[in-house]
Amino acid sequence: MKSSDTNLEDQVIRLPHRDRARIALALIDSLDPGKDEDVTELWLDEAERRLTAYDTGQTEGQNAERVLSDIERQLK
Repeated sequence: MKSSDTNLEDQVIRLPHRDRARIALALIDSLDPGKDEDVTELWLDEAERRLTAYDTGQTEGQNAERVLSDIERQLK
């Protein structure tokens, strides 16, 4: 990676959550064009809602390994 790429990455990482999410979605869209704009906005709203709930203690995080294990068990 060039130093200018690293500098850009550092700048983006310091942005607020919602701005980083928009950039991430734009990058994903550039790899897989044709997504519905309304769905993108709804996902951003949902991500913000979930982050706020987590940050304010209204919900707790779960261990990813346990969640994936539970899903695997349900799919068998």
